[in-house]
Amino acid sequence: MIKRYRSSVFVKGFMSLFAGSAIAQLIPLLLSPFISRAFSVEDIGVYGLYFSIVSTFSVISSGRYEMAVVLPKTNEDSVRLVYLSIVFAFITAFISLVFIVLFGSEISDLLNNSRIQEWLVLIPLSLFSVGVYQAFNFWLIRQKAFMSSSFNKVAQRGFEGASTIFYGLTIKGGGLIISDIIGRYSMLLLAVYQVRKRSFFQVSFSWLEIMRLAKLYKSFPLNFGLSSLANSAGAHLPLLFISIAFQSLTVGYFNLMKYVLSAPVAFISRNIAQVFLERLAEKWRSNQSVTSDFIKLTGLMTSIAFLFVLPILIFGEDIFDLIFGEGWGEAGKYAQVMVVSFGLRFVVSPLSSLLNAINKVNVASYWQWAYFLSILTLVPVSRMDISILDFLIYYTFIESFMYILYWGLIYYQAKIHDENLIEETG
Repeated sequence: MIKRYRSSVFVKGFMSLFAGSAIAQLIPLLLSPFISRAFSVEDIGVYGLYFSIVSTFSVISSGRYEMAVVLPKTNEDSVRLVYLSIVFAFITAFISLVFIVLFGSEISDLLNNSRIQEWLVLIPLSLFSVGVYQAFNFWLIRQKAFMSSSFNKVAQRGFEGASTIFYGLTIKGGGLIISDIIGRYSMLLLAVYQVRKRSFFQVSFSWLEIMRLAKLYKSFPLNFGLSSLANSAGAHLPLLFISIAFQSLTVGYFNLMKYVLSAPVAFISRNIAQVFLERLAEKWRSNQSVTSDFIKLTGLMTSIAFLFVLPILIFGEDIFDLIFGEGWGEAGKYAQVMVVSFGLRFVVSPLSSLLNAINKVNVASYWQWAYFLSILTLVPVSRMDISILDFLIYYTFIESFMYILYWGLIYYQAKIHDENLIEETG
Protein backbone atom coordinates (compact mmCIF):
# COMPACT_ATOMS: atom_id res chain seq x y z
CA MET A 1 0.00 0.00 0.00
CA ILE A 2 2.84 2.39 0.87
CA LYS A 3 4.42 1.51 -2.45
CA ARG A 4 1.23 2.39 -4.32
CA TYR A 5 0.99 5.66 -2.41
CA ARG A 6 4.56 6.63 -3.25
CA SER A 7 4.02 5.84 -6.91
CA SER A 8 0.74 7.79 -7.20
CA VAL A 9 0.53 10.65 -9.67
CA PHE A 10 -0.45 13.02 -6.89
CA VAL A 11 2.61 12.24 -4.77
CA LYS A 12 4.96 12.37 -7.76
CA GLY A 13 3.45 15.67 -8.84
CA PHE A 14 3.62 17.02 -5.33
CA MET A 15 7.26 16.06 -4.92
CA SER A 16 8.19 17.54 -8.32
CA LEU A 17 6.52 20.85 -7.59
CA PHE A 18 7.68 20.89 -4.00
CA ALA A 19 11.32 20.37 -5.00
CA GLY A 20 11.14 23.06 -7.65
CA SER A 21 9.33 25.41 -5.30
CA ALA A 22 11.90 24.90 -2.60
CA ILE A 23 14.68 25.85 -5.00
CA ALA A 24 12.71 28.77 -6.42
CA GLN A 25 11.97 29.97 -2.90
CA LEU A 26 15.60 29.72 -1.85
CA ILE A 27 16.83 31.99 -4.65
CA PRO A 28 15.02 35.19 -3.54
CA LEU A 29 15.56 34.34 0.11
CA LEU A 30 19.29 33.91 -0.41
CA LEU A 31 19.37 37.17 -2.36
CA SER A 32 17.43 39.09 0.28
CA PRO A 33 20.53 40.01 2.32
CA PHE A 34 22.14 41.32 -0.86
CA ILE A 35 19.00 43.26 -1.82
CA SER A 36 18.70 44.87 1.62
CA ARG A 37 22.29 46.11 1.33
CA ALA A 38 22.47 46.96 -2.40
CA PHE A 39 19.14 48.79 -2.62
CA SER A 40 17.81 51.52 -0.39
CA VAL A 41 14.75 51.14 1.80
CA GLU A 42 12.97 53.54 -0.58
CA ASP A 43 13.93 51.38 -3.62
CA ILE A 44 12.41 48.35 -1.94
CA GLY A 45 9.34 50.38 -1.07
CA VAL A 46 8.80 51.47 -4.70
CA TYR A 47 9.18 47.88 -5.86
CA GLY A 48 6.67 46.84 -3.22
CA LEU A 49 4.11 49.33 -4.52
CA TYR A 50 4.65 48.19 -8.11
CA PHE A 51 4.42 44.53 -7.16
CA SER A 52 1.27 45.12 -5.12
CA ILE A 53 -0.49 46.80 -8.03
CA VAL A 54 0.50 44.03 -10.46
CA SER A 55 -0.44 41.29 -8.00
CA THR A 56 -3.81 42.88 -7.32
CA PHE A 57 -4.91 42.94 -10.95
CA SER A 58 -3.04 39.89 -12.25
CA VAL A 59 -5.71 37.58 -10.80
CA ILE A 60 -8.21 38.83 -13.41
CA SER A 61 -5.73 39.40 -16.23
CA SER A 62 -6.96 36.27 -18.02
CA GLY A 63 -10.58 36.46 -16.91
CA ARG A 64 -10.15 33.55 -14.47
CA TYR A 65 -10.68 31.23 -17.43
CA GLU A 66 -7.24 29.75 -16.75
CA MET A 67 -8.71 28.01 -13.72
CA ALA A 68 -11.10 26.11 -16.00
CA VAL A 69 -8.31 24.70 -18.18
CA VAL A 70 -8.09 21.49 -16.13
CA LEU A 71 -11.84 20.76 -16.33
CA PRO A 72 -12.82 19.95 -19.97
CA LYS A 73 -13.02 16.30 -20.98
CA THR A 74 -11.36 16.95 -24.35
CA ASN A 75 -7.87 18.31 -24.85
CA GLU A 76 -9.09 20.55 -27.68
CA ASP A 77 -11.43 22.45 -25.36
CA SER A 78 -8.66 22.77 -22.80
CA VAL A 79 -6.30 24.31 -25.37
CA ARG A 80 -8.96 26.74 -26.56
CA LEU A 81 -9.55 27.85 -22.99
CA VAL A 82 -5.87 28.78 -22.94
CA TYR A 83 -6.40 30.78 -26.14
CA LEU A 84 -9.36 32.51 -24.50
CA SER A 85 -7.21 33.35 -21.48
CA ILE A 86 -4.54 34.89 -23.72
CA VAL A 87 -7.14 37.10 -25.42
CA PHE A 88 -8.30 38.32 -22.02
CA ALA A 89 -4.71 38.96 -20.94
CA PHE A 90 -4.13 41.18 -23.98
CA ILE A 91 -7.34 43.15 -23.33
CA THR A 92 -6.44 43.62 -19.66
CA ALA A 93 -2.94 44.85 -20.52
CA PHE A 94 -4.29 47.32 -23.10
CA ILE A 95 -6.92 48.75 -20.75
CA SER A 96 -4.34 49.15 -17.98
CA LEU A 97 -1.98 50.97 -20.35
CA VAL A 98 -4.68 53.47 -21.33
CA PHE A 99 -5.59 54.02 -17.68
CA ILE A 100 -1.97 54.61 -16.66
CA VAL A 101 -1.32 57.04 -19.52
CA LEU A 102 -4.37 59.04 -18.49
CA PHE A 103 -4.03 58.91 -14.71
CA GLY A 104 -0.41 58.01 -13.91
CA SER A 105 0.28 61.29 -12.13
CA GLU A 106 -2.86 61.02 -10.01
CA ILE A 107 -1.95 57.46 -8.99
CA SER A 108 1.49 58.62 -7.90
CA ASP A 109 0.03 61.46 -5.85
CA LEU A 110 -2.52 59.16 -4.23
CA LEU A 111 0.19 56.74 -3.15
CA ASN A 112 2.26 59.61 -1.75
CA ASN A 113 5.28 58.38 -3.74
CA SER A 114 6.57 60.40 -6.70
CA ARG A 115 9.13 57.75 -7.70
CA ILE A 116 6.50 55.15 -8.62
CA GLN A 117 5.14 57.23 -11.55
CA GLU A 118 7.97 56.46 -13.99
CA TRP A 119 7.51 52.70 -13.47
CA LEU A 120 3.74 52.51 -13.79
CA VAL A 121 3.94 52.23 -17.60
CA LEU A 122 5.56 48.79 -17.22
CA ILE A 123 2.55 47.37 -15.37
CA PRO A 124 0.75 46.26 -18.60
CA LEU A 125 3.81 44.19 -19.56
CA SER A 126 3.72 42.44 -16.20
CA LEU A 127 -0.04 41.85 -16.33
CA PHE A 128 0.15 40.31 -19.80
CA SER A 129 2.99 37.95 -18.89
CA VAL A 130 1.20 36.77 -15.74
CA GLY A 131 -2.12 36.18 -17.50
CA VAL A 132 -0.61 34.19 -20.37
CA TYR A 133 1.72 32.16 -18.18
CA GLN A 134 -1.05 31.20 -15.75
CA ALA A 135 -3.06 29.71 -18.63
CA PHE A 136 -0.09 27.77 -20.02
CA ASN A 137 0.84 26.56 -16.56
CA PHE A 138 -2.62 25.17 -15.84
CA TRP A 139 -2.46 23.33 -19.17
CA LEU A 140 0.89 21.82 -18.18
CA ILE A 141 -0.65 20.75 -14.88
CA ARG A 142 -3.52 19.13 -16.79
CA GLN A 143 -0.92 17.21 -18.78
CA LYS A 144 0.69 16.22 -15.47
CA ALA A 145 3.87 17.98 -16.61
CA PHE A 146 4.70 18.84 -13.02
CA MET A 147 8.44 18.83 -13.58
CA SER A 148 8.15 21.36 -16.39
CA SER A 149 5.98 23.62 -14.26
CA SER A 150 8.48 23.36 -11.45
CA PHE A 151 11.45 24.07 -13.72
CA ASN A 152 9.77 27.22 -15.03
CA LYS A 153 9.55 28.72 -11.57
CA VAL A 154 13.18 27.95 -10.86
CA ALA A 155 14.17 29.53 -14.18
CA GLN A 156 12.11 32.61 -13.41
CA ARG A 157 13.85 33.12 -10.11
CA GLY A 158 17.23 32.35 -11.66
CA PHE A 159 16.92 35.02 -14.37
CA GLU A 160 15.37 37.44 -11.92
CA GLY A 161 18.13 36.82 -9.40
CA ALA A 162 20.92 37.31 -11.95
CA SER A 163 19.34 40.59 -13.09
CA THR A 164 18.91 41.73 -9.49
CA ILE A 165 22.61 41.18 -8.79
CA PHE A 166 23.56 43.08 -11.95
CA TYR A 167 21.35 46.07 -11.17
CA GLY A 168 22.27 45.98 -7.49
CA LEU A 169 25.95 46.34 -8.39
CA THR A 170 25.40 48.97 -11.07
CA ILE A 171 22.25 51.02 -11.70
CA LYS A 172 20.24 50.17 -8.55
CA GLY A 173 17.05 52.27 -8.43
CA GLY A 174 14.31 50.45 -10.35
CA GLY A 175 16.46 47.39 -10.90
CA LEU A 176 14.13 45.28 -8.77
CA ILE A 177 11.19 46.08 -11.05
CA ILE A 178 13.13 45.41 -14.26
CA SER A 179 14.47 42.15 -12.82
CA ASP A 180 10.95 41.09 -11.93
CA ILE A 181 9.82 41.61 -15.54
CA ILE A 182 12.84 39.74 -16.92
CA GLY A 183 12.05 36.79 -14.67
CA ARG A 184 8.38 36.70 -15.68
CA TYR A 185 9.08 36.73 -19.43
CA SER A 186 11.81 34.12 -19.20
CA MET A 187 9.30 31.85 -17.47
CA LEU A 188 6.67 32.59 -20.12
CA LEU A 189 9.02 31.81 -23.02
CA LEU A 190 9.94 28.49 -21.42
CA ALA A 191 6.25 27.64 -21.01
CA VAL A 192 5.62 28.38 -24.70
CA TYR A 193 8.45 26.02 -25.64
CA GLN A 194 7.13 23.29 -23.33
CA VAL A 195 3.53 23.38 -24.55
CA ARG A 196 4.77 23.42 -28.15
CA LYS A 197 6.64 20.16 -27.49
CA ARG A 198 3.35 18.64 -26.29
CA SER A 199 1.50 19.46 -29.53
CA PHE A 200 -0.41 22.34 -27.99
CA PHE A 201 -0.39 24.44 -31.16
CA GLN A 202 -1.83 21.62 -33.27
CA VAL A 203 -5.24 22.68 -31.97
CA SER A 204 -6.47 25.48 -34.21
CA PHE A 205 -7.58 28.87 -32.99
CA SER A 206 -11.33 29.18 -33.54
CA TRP A 207 -13.37 32.22 -32.51
CA LEU A 208 -16.59 30.19 -32.61
CA GLU A 209 -15.20 27.52 -30.29
CA ILE A 210 -13.67 30.12 -28.00
CA MET A 211 -16.97 31.96 -27.72
CA ARG A 212 -18.74 28.68 -26.97
CA LEU A 213 -16.30 27.94 -24.16
CA ALA A 214 -16.53 31.51 -22.87
CA LYS A 215 -20.28 31.00 -22.41
CA LEU A 216 -19.93 27.47 -21.05
CA TYR A 217 -17.47 28.54 -18.34
CA LYS A 218 -18.86 32.04 -17.79
CA SER A 219 -19.21 31.34 -14.07
CA PHE A 220 -15.44 31.77 -13.70
CA PRO A 221 -15.28 35.45 -14.71
CA LEU A 222 -18.79 36.28 -13.48
CA ASN A 223 -18.80 34.49 -10.13
CA PHE A 224 -15.08 34.29 -9.47
CA GLY A 225 -13.58 37.24 -11.35
CA LEU A 226 -14.66 40.21 -9.29
CA SER A 227 -14.49 38.22 -6.07
CA SER A 228 -10.93 37.15 -6.90
CA LEU A 229 -10.05 40.78 -7.57
CA ALA A 230 -11.58 41.69 -4.22
CA ASN A 231 -9.57 38.94 -2.53
CA SER A 232 -6.34 39.99 -4.23
CA ALA A 233 -6.99 43.64 -3.44
CA GLY A 234 -7.54 42.65 0.17
CA ALA A 235 -4.12 40.98 0.20
CA HIS A 236 -2.24 43.91 -1.37
CA LEU A 237 -4.15 47.06 -0.46
CA PRO A 238 -2.66 47.24 3.07
CA LEU A 239 0.73 48.17 1.58
CA LEU A 240 -0.96 50.98 -0.33
CA PHE A 241 -2.71 52.14 2.87
CA ILE A 242 0.65 52.13 4.63
CA SER A 243 2.18 54.17 1.79
CA ILE A 244 -0.56 56.77 2.15
CA ALA A 245 -0.57 56.94 5.96
CA PHE A 246 3.06 56.36 6.98
CA GLN A 247 6.55 57.33 5.85
CA SER A 248 8.23 55.81 2.78
CA LEU A 249 10.75 54.05 5.03
CA THR A 250 7.87 52.18 6.67
CA VAL A 251 6.75 50.99 3.23
CA GLY A 252 10.24 49.61 2.59
CA TYR A 253 10.42 47.78 5.90
CA PHE A 254 6.94 46.35 5.45
CA ASN A 255 7.68 45.24 1.91
CA LEU A 256 10.85 43.36 2.86
CA MET A 257 8.99 41.66 5.70
CA LYS A 258 6.16 40.70 3.35
CA TYR A 259 8.62 39.57 0.68
CA VAL A 260 10.28 37.16 3.10
CA LEU A 261 7.13 35.82 4.77
CA SER A 262 5.21 35.49 1.49
CA ALA A 263 7.80 33.23 -0.12
CA PRO A 264 6.40 29.98 1.33
CA VAL A 265 2.84 31.03 0.44
CA ALA A 266 3.70 32.19 -3.07
CA PHE A 267 5.63 29.11 -4.14
CA ILE A 268 5.14 26.04 -1.95
CA SER A 269 1.48 26.66 -1.14
CA ARG A 270 0.52 27.70 -4.67
CA ASN A 271 2.17 24.71 -6.31
CA ILE A 272 0.59 22.29 -3.89
CA ALA A 273 -2.74 23.93 -4.73
CA GLN A 274 -2.25 23.18 -8.42
CA VAL A 275 -1.54 19.49 -7.84
CA PHE A 276 -4.39 19.31 -5.32
CA LEU A 277 -6.75 20.88 -7.88
CA GLU A 278 -5.90 18.31 -10.56
CA ARG A 279 -6.36 15.42 -8.12
CA LEU A 280 -9.69 16.75 -6.87
CA ALA A 281 -10.93 17.53 -10.40
CA GLU A 282 -10.36 13.88 -11.30
CA LYS A 283 -12.23 12.78 -8.16
CA TRP A 284 -15.11 15.11 -8.96
CA ARG A 285 -15.38 13.75 -12.51
CA SER A 286 -15.46 10.17 -11.17
CA ASN A 287 -17.78 10.94 -8.20
CA GLN A 288 -15.33 10.19 -5.39
CA SER A 289 -15.12 11.65 -1.87
CA VAL A 290 -12.78 14.58 -1.12
CA THR A 291 -12.87 15.12 2.67
CA SER A 292 -10.05 12.68 3.42
CA ASP A 293 -7.67 14.50 1.05
CA PHE A 294 -8.70 17.80 2.62
CA ILE A 295 -7.84 16.65 6.15
CA LYS A 296 -4.54 15.07 5.12
CA LEU A 297 -3.42 18.20 3.28
CA THR A 298 -4.43 20.37 6.24
CA GLY A 299 -2.14 18.33 8.48
CA LEU A 300 0.73 18.45 6.00
CA MET A 301 0.50 22.21 5.46
CA THR A 302 0.21 22.90 9.19
CA SER A 303 3.36 20.87 9.88
CA ILE A 304 5.30 22.79 7.23
CA ALA A 305 3.96 26.13 8.50
CA PHE A 306 5.36 25.56 11.98
CA LEU A 307 8.86 25.33 10.52
CA PHE A 308 8.90 29.01 9.60
CA VAL A 309 6.31 30.50 11.97
CA LEU A 310 7.94 29.61 15.30
CA PRO A 311 11.48 30.97 14.64
CA ILE A 312 10.12 34.27 13.31
CA LEU A 313 7.61 34.58 16.12
CA ILE A 314 10.30 34.24 18.80
CA PHE A 315 13.43 35.71 17.20
CA GLY A 316 12.09 37.85 14.34
CA GLU A 317 13.84 41.11 15.15
CA ASP A 318 17.21 39.47 15.77
CA ILE A 319 16.91 37.31 12.64
CA PHE A 320 16.20 40.29 10.37
CA ASP A 321 18.97 42.39 11.94
CA LEU A 322 21.48 39.59 11.52
CA ILE A 323 20.54 38.51 8.01
CA PHE A 324 19.55 41.76 6.33
CA GLY A 325 21.90 44.16 8.03
CA GLU A 326 21.82 46.85 10.65
CA GLY A 327 18.56 48.74 10.79
CA TRP A 328 16.40 46.00 9.30
CA GLY A 329 15.38 44.79 12.77
CA GLU A 330 12.39 47.11 12.35
CA ALA A 331 11.13 44.81 9.59
CA GLY A 332 11.70 41.92 11.99
CA LYS A 333 9.33 43.55 14.49
CA TYR A 334 6.69 43.69 11.78
CA ALA A 335 7.33 40.02 11.01
CA GLN A 336 6.88 38.97 14.64
CA VAL A 337 3.45 40.58 14.63
CA MET A 338 2.27 39.18 11.30
CA VAL A 339 3.88 35.75 10.93
CA VAL A 340 0.90 33.87 12.41
CA SER A 341 -1.46 35.29 9.80
CA PHE A 342 1.02 34.38 7.04
CA GLY A 343 1.16 30.86 8.45
CA LEU A 344 -2.63 30.54 8.35
CA ARG A 345 -2.70 31.79 4.76
CA PHE A 346 -0.02 29.24 3.88
CA VAL A 347 -2.20 26.43 5.26
CA VAL A 348 -5.57 27.48 3.85
CA SER A 349 -4.62 28.79 0.39
CA PRO A 350 -4.07 25.40 -1.31
CA LEU A 351 -7.16 23.96 0.38
CA SER A 352 -9.32 26.55 -1.38
CA SER A 353 -8.71 24.61 -4.63
CA LEU A 354 -11.30 22.16 -3.38
CA LEU A 355 -14.08 24.69 -3.98
CA ASN A 356 -13.00 25.08 -7.58
CA ALA A 357 -12.74 21.33 -8.12
CA ILE A 358 -16.23 20.54 -6.81
CA ASN A 359 -17.77 23.51 -8.66
CA LYS A 360 -18.46 25.59 -5.55
CA VAL A 361 -16.71 28.76 -6.69
CA ASN A 362 -19.65 30.79 -5.42
CA VAL A 363 -18.73 29.89 -1.83
CA ALA A 364 -15.18 31.15 -2.39
CA SER A 365 -16.64 34.30 -3.92
CA TYR A 366 -18.71 35.03 -0.81
CA TRP A 367 -15.67 34.65 1.42
CA GLN A 368 -13.50 36.79 -0.83
CA TRP A 369 -15.99 39.64 -0.70
CA ALA A 370 -16.18 39.31 3.07
CA TYR A 371 -12.37 39.33 3.23
CA PHE A 372 -12.17 42.44 1.04
CA LEU A 373 -14.71 44.27 3.21
CA SER A 374 -12.82 43.30 6.36
CA ILE A 375 -9.60 44.73 4.88
CA LEU A 376 -11.37 47.98 4.07
CA THR A 377 -11.77 48.50 7.82
CA LEU A 378 -8.03 49.24 7.75
CA VAL A 379 -8.81 52.58 6.07
CA PRO A 380 -10.23 54.29 9.17
CA VAL A 381 -7.63 52.53 11.32
CA SER A 382 -4.78 53.91 9.18
CA ARG A 383 -6.15 57.43 9.69
CA MET A 384 -5.95 57.16 13.47
CA ASP A 385 -3.01 58.54 15.38
CA ILE A 386 -1.43 55.12 15.98
CA SER A 387 1.96 53.50 15.41
CA ILE A 388 2.66 51.12 12.55
CA LEU A 389 2.87 48.21 15.03
CA ASP A 390 -0.63 48.95 16.34
CA PHE A 391 -1.84 49.05 12.75
CA LEU A 392 -0.21 45.67 12.04
CA ILE A 393 -1.73 44.08 15.14
CA TYR A 394 -5.20 44.98 13.94
CA TYR A 395 -4.31 43.80 10.41
CA THR A 396 -3.06 40.46 11.77
CA PHE A 397 -6.25 39.92 13.76
CA ILE A 398 -8.40 40.50 10.66
CA GLU A 399 -6.27 38.19 8.50
CA SER A 400 -6.18 35.38 11.07
CA PHE A 401 -9.91 35.46 11.75
CA MET A 402 -10.83 35.46 8.06
CA TYR A 403 -8.56 32.54 7.14
CA ILE A 404 -9.79 30.42 10.03
CA LEU A 405 -13.32 31.15 8.85
CA TYR A 406 -12.32 30.19 5.28
CA TRP A 407 -10.97 26.84 6.43
CA GLY A 408 -14.28 26.11 8.16
CA LEU A 409 -16.27 26.98 5.04
CA ILE A 410 -14.14 24.74 2.81
CA TYR A 411 -14.37 21.82 5.24
CA TYR A 412 -18.16 22.24 5.44
CA GLN A 413 -18.46 22.11 1.63
CA ALA A 414 -16.26 19.01 1.48
CA LYS A 415 -18.51 17.25 3.99
CA ILE A 416 -21.67 18.22 2.09
CA HIS A 417 -20.13 16.96 -1.17
CA ASP A 418 -19.30 13.56 0.35
CA GLU A 419 -22.68 13.23 2.07
CA ASN A 420 -24.44 13.89 -1.24
CA LEU A 421 -22.33 11.20 -2.88
CA ILE A 422 -23.36 8.69 -0.21
CA GLU A 423 -27.04 9.53 -0.73
CA GLU A 424 -26.75 9.22 -4.50
CA THR A 425 -24.93 5.88 -4.38
CA GLY A 426 -26.88 4.56 -1.36
